[in-house]
Amino acid sequence: VVHLWVEGVWELIMAAMTVFAFNMVNRRRREHPNKAAVLWALGTGVMAFLG
Repeated sequence: VVHLWVEGVWELIMAAMTVFAFNMVNRRRREHPNKAAVLWALGTGVMAFLG
């Protein structure tokens, strides 16, 4: 039961990070201070969708 709860929370965090990254890209705000985090969030979101 705990495993499912932790996994559910992690999926919510990943979804929030992906939405944040897509918002950053769509607004054309290229001056984000942590571009690696934006790319990581987009990449993991795409891989989660494909995999």
